[in-house]
Amino acid sequence: MSMMSPIRRAVGVFMILPGLAGCSRSSEFAPSPTPDPSPTSAAIEAHSMFPESGATWRETAVEILGAGFQPGAAVKFGSAAASNVSVVNSTTIWARAPVSVAGAVDVVVTNRGGQSATLARAFTFLPVELPTLTTSASAVIPGSQLSVSWTTQVAGPQDYIGLFVVGSSSEEPSIWYQYTGGKTAGTSTLTAPNQSGQYEFRYLPDDEHTDVARSRVVTVTQ
Repeated sequence: MSMMSPIRRAVGVFMILPGLAGCSRSSEFAPSPTPDPSPTSAAIEAHSMFPESGATWRETAVEILGAGFQPGAAVKFGSAAASNVSVVNSTTIWARAPVSVAGAVDVVVTNRGGQSATLARAFTFLPVELPTLTTSASAVIPGSQLSVSWTTQVAGPQDYIGLFVVGSSSEEPSIWYQYTGGKTAGTSTLTAPNQSGQYEFRYLPDDEHTDVARSRVVTVTQ
């Protein structure tokens, strides 16, 4: 019995070795996993927008609905770029239509990667009349009461009326200003400047520094 035991152990080792070799060979020649295809960008689509029109002389807030909108997307109304473009999510964009001449234009949304979607003749710029400004007097003494009335067919919540020195830029600070509160008509009363000179009221939409209408000149003199 003592002579057979080593031989049986040797045979057992011999039987195991081919199995080990077989495992090693299958591992060496196993095919590499196929990489997943790189994902393609989702197609961009533009379905609708609201509103579909706005005045030629002021920017109009719009909402564009679609699919595949990406951060950084640009919007054009005809050849003019929209301002304040905000990609809310992949289906919604908020923007402001620019000032433009009258007529219908295509609205084009373009992602940074160059993909674009077009709403054909989706927005119409309307030749709406400009606001009017009427003063209570053309000449006043310093510190006296002075009124200005306005009317406009299209009003915005951040439209305002400012009193400026004649010849100054609307980028400069106004002598006086008041928001219209989104009203299409109204009257404001103020105290005339203490300094003699020539002044005028200006209508400025959307809290910007570009006026679209001016009153007659008001002379402040002793």
